Amino acid sequence: MSFRSSLYKVNNKRNQIDLNALRDIIELDEKNQTVRVEPLVNMGQLSRFLIPLGWTLQVLPEMDDLTVGGLIMGFGIESSSHKYGLFQHSCVE
Repeated sequence: MSFRSSLYKVNNKRNQIDLNALRDIIELDEKNQTVRVEPLVNMGQLSRFLIPLGWTLQVLPEMDDLTVGGLIMGFGIESSSHKYGLFQHSCVE
């Protein structure tokens, strides 16, 4: 723990990443059965995209607000995990 103020992080605009730009579903590859998304795409957004097309995920977390990146980093587990593994086990890269 440090009480030092790290103003260099606030003042350095060059190294800041706009996280709102990482919320897109990029493509659905039906041949390879993969969907390419950015890390802040959440399960609700992904379900609303896939279900009308007749697709779903192997491991589909039940909470709409969980993000792809969060599930990969946080070991997302759901009721279908006993069959297909954890959420990140169904991720290609």
